[in-house]
Parts: sequence; structure tokens; C-alpha cells
Amino acid sequence: MIVGFLADKIPYETRRGWGVYSCQLLKALLSVDTKNAYRCFYNLFLRGRRDLVLNVDQSNLENVVWPIPGRIMDLIWERLRLLPVESFLGNVDLLHVPYEFLPRARSARTVVTVHDVTFLKHPEQLPPAFVRLHTQRIKRITERADGIIAISESTKRDLLEFTGVAEERVRVILPGVARYLRPIKDKASISAVSERYGIGGSYLLYVGAADEDKNLVRLASAFSAIRKDYPGLKLVLAGSLEWGFDQFMERLSAMNITDDIILTGFVAGDDLPALYSGARLLAIPSIHEGFGLPALEAMACGTPVLSSNVASLPEVVGDAGVLVDPYSVEAIERGVRSLLEDALFAETCGRIGLERAQRFTWEATAKQVISFYEELCESR
Repeated sequence: MIVGFLADKIPYETRRGWGVYSCQLLKALLSVDTKNAYRCFYNLFLRGRRDLVLNVDQSNLENVVWPIPGRIMDLIWERLRLLPVESFLGNVDLLHVPYEFLPRARSARTVVTVHDVTFLKHPEQLPPAFVRLHTQRIKRITERADGIIAISESTKRDLLEFTGVAEERVRVILPGVARYLRPIKDKASISAVSERYGIGGSYLLYVGAADEDKNLVRLASAFSAIRKDYPGLKLVLAGSLEWGFDQFMERLSAMNITDDIILTGFVAGDDLPALYSGARLLAIPSIHEGFGLPALEAMACGTPVLSSNVASLPEVVGDAGVLVDPYSVEAIERGVRSLLEDALFAETCGRIGLERAQRFTWEATAKQVISFYEELCESR
């Protein structure tokens, strides 16, 4: 079987969710699968870096790199749907798109990974243009894809509810956690990373975007009450803060707590283990998450987690952290205080989380994905 893999989210230094998933899954597929061939498509013009194209010394991997401007690709594949994917990749038995998009295929079976459908469930929290585009994309996916991978049971439930897609076409396959994410015990290493991002002293950590559904305003409100009892405590917001950032900063200014909030910007992957390990806890009180990878990453580093009790986060965190009502500032505050005030409880959560995180491996994910590929190709 020749598997086509749309790898265009991989060759970027500042990868967000789709890029992280694409890269880690492709690495795992190549590490466990010696039977099938992989032909990966990259589109590099002004954006992306050729040196970040995933290269491994294996005979079953072929990278196909085209220098086509993104707007032209958008015209070809998204708006006019002019050329099938085989025009770029050659004949493949199956095409896997590891995020919410589906180009036209001539004869290949198609698999799409759906991370979440927040744009259907909470459209008011996202830019209207984004909602329109992704609503069109998910309609095409649910109508035409031969198979859909949902990254959590929660995402599958949302897909069934909001799109009406047949349940038998959807397979839940949970992501894994990268092996480099592990507890860092060396205080000097933690301090060096903290200093690099302007962090000094004790801190609570959030990792991710500043999207409205991430619930950062309520988190900041809870922190505002907590910091009075913990002088010097900081709230660190790590990641590329884009959508909704200006409105978020306006609300922070109104709370008069900006001096105690540290915005790191994008954090390099190699720095994440120390950043997680140095935090008192990770707070991820999202209104909606397709999976909630930062929670799993923190658990893999032995860091206690406070998360919301909705969407996919209970699937990820289980009994390894504190689950709270994300709509209640008081509940978030109580949850954070329970971890700050009881060192033994926080240590227990960290230990259980570390044990739980070991169940989530990319190798196991890849094996399930390969099995799904084979089922789809055998059912022609």
C-alpha cells in the first residue's frame, strides 16, 4: 500500500496543534511500519523551511516538495478544486490529511483527522471567516472522506451531533505524547529555561493560544484573587497568542494584574519539559478542547494539572488532576488553591499523571492508524 500524507504543516519552527500532530504521527508511522510506503507532500514557497522537512533514512519514505504559493494552492484545492491530489503525489492507494481539510482525490481512499469542531459548537468564540471556512471544510469531509479519525471520544460525539456523519465512518484514535517530554529534576536546567523566558520565582502555567474558548479571562480572574495570598506568584501564558489577544489584554488591564502575568510567546519544544517541570501546576480550564495536548504534556513531566470538567479533558486527565467547572471563577480558584495549599495532594496528582501519561504513546497511535488504513483499502 502506498500512503499519501499531507505534510504541509510540518516544516515550521513554530508548530501549533496541527503541525505537532502531523509531525509526531508521521515519525511514529515511519518507525513502526516497514510494510507500506509513504509519499509525503510538502508545499514550500515563501513560508516553511526545507531543512524542517521530515527526512529519515528509510526506503519506504518519499518526500514530494512543490514550490507553489499558498494562495495558488488554495485556489487549486480549496476554491476551484481543479486538480486531484494524484497530480502532485502520483498514484497512491490512500491519502491521509492530518487536519480538517480534504482535497479532491481521483481514486485514492481518503482519511481525515478531525481535531475538533469548536467552530460548530461555539462559533461565537471564533472569527466569522474562520467559522465559514471550516464549516465548508467539515461538510466536505463528512460527505466525501472514506474514513475520519477523531482524536477523542468528545470530538466524535460532537461530529455525530453537529454533522450527522455515520458513526461507522468515524474511528477514535487518541494522540500520544512525545518522548522528550519527561520530568526535569535538575534545578539549574529549569532555572536556565525560566530565565530565558523572563520567568522568576513561583508560577502557574498555561500553554496554548489565547482563543476565547480557552477561558483565560476566568483563569486570570481566579489568579487575581489567589495572588494576594501568594506574593511573587506569577501566571505564565506560554505560546503564540493570536486570536482574541487584544481583547484579552484589555480585560487583563482592567483587572490591574498585568505586572504579574508573563507572556513568553512561542516556546521551543526543547524548552517545554523544563517549563512544565518548573511550574506549580498547569491550568487548562478550557470551555472546549478537541483533546487538550498541553494537559498530557504536563502530566508526562510530572506536573499537577487543573483542567475543566467538560469536552475531552476528562478523557485525558482522568483522576490525575483537579477537574473544575470552567464557567465558575470560584471553582477555578478553589481548584488552584487545592494544589497550592496541599503539597502532598499536588505531589500525588503529579505522580498519578506521570503514570497515566505513559499509556499515551505515538507508537500505539500509529499502529491503530495503520490498521484503519488497511481496513479502508481492503473494503474497496
